[in-house]
Amino acid sequence: MDISNMKDGQKNGLCHFSSQHATIGIVKEDGICYLEYRKNDNITRGKSIQPQYV
Repeated sequence: MDISNMKDGQKNGLCHFSSQHATIGIVKEDGICYLEYRKNDNITRGKSIQPQYV
């Protein structure tokens, strides 16, 4: 997943839809990218991460 050109407010990741839904991915706010896990309406934000350039 390339997050190097994400803009504030964008999200990138994987989603599972059924009677309950969950996502895991990256969200960018105020110039910082964070890991984020959502299950239904519960959001858990993880550590900030930096894009790696290869």
